[in-house]
Amino acid sequence: MTTKGDAATTTATAPGLPVAARVVFWMTAGAVGYAGMIALVKYLSAEIDVYVLLFWRYFLALLIFLPWLLRAGGEALKTQRLGLHIGRAGLMVIHGGTLLVAVLMIPLAEATSLIFTAPLFATVLAALFLGDYVGPRRWLSLAVGFVGVLVILRPGIAAFDPAAGLVLISALTGAGVVVTGKLLLRTESAELTVFYLTLFSVPAALVPAAIWWQWPTLAQLPWLLALGLFANIYIYGMSRALKIADTSLVMPFDFLRLPAAALAGFLFFAERLDPWAWLGAAIIFGSSIYITHRELRAARPGPAEPATCSKRS
Repeated sequence: MTTKGDAATTTATAPGLPVAARVVFWMTAGAVGYAGMIALVKYLSAEIDVYVLLFWRYFLALLIFLPWLLRAGGEALKTQRLGLHIGRAGLMVIHGGTLLVAVLMIPLAEATSLIFTAPLFATVLAALFLGDYVGPRRWLSLAVGFVGVLVILRPGIAAFDPAAGLVLISALTGAGVVVTGKLLLRTESAELTVFYLTLFSVPAALVPAAIWWQWPTLAQLPWLLALGLFANIYIYGMSRALKIADTSLVMPFDFLRLPAAALAGFLFFAERLDPWAWLGAAIIFGSSIYITHRELRAARPGPAEPATCSKRS
């Protein structure tokens, strides 16, 4: 998949740059891919069922990987963790399906503000399955983050929107995709993890798509190709960021998706985000930033002592 653009990207994200700068670059690319993906789904859903769109999203994204596959050859596909790849694809289809159904019911930015619970879920899952240490201050920060969720949902004040529940399911399964991806990236390349994620998502997504199946028209094909491209940019950007740095450093930059989604919703669908959603998202954002700050302080040795504070936070 190497192109002139990829060469420029490689230069722009050379190892000599600070880790944080490289993470920001890839997460910004991922945010643009995410906003383009959900905006296209919302636009195309007027003519194509969302489950059919989900299938084409994975199928066309897989086709985009063919140049990489032809260049890399069969050797690049070797893995000892096939079961984890398949399980991760199952989580991905649930994550994508619930999110895409939700964005048809609520504004893009509101769905995105709730999907920001994914870093909180990811922190908990990383503690359970990756052995990441989460001290009392981080647990408190997680609790504050979930207060932000309550601000957005306002239970008992605003009527509960089933779409919000779908987004929370999407956030939890999305966190599972992140954590399993981090496990795989210990031994696999970013390209291989994205390829297998896409490959195994195709048959999983075909099951619900077959119920409402319809063939796209020639006029719809360019839009579907763009959907697959944006989806790959989203997943690949996050995978590259996770390859560069720890989950706790990468996930707060996932908040770049909010302004990207809000801008797409405003420009293409005249959507405006509820002020409560902005406030809740800000609380969740602050919670994740604090977690990252504690992680960076723990990883940085002080002037007079080595980095022995990794379990103080």
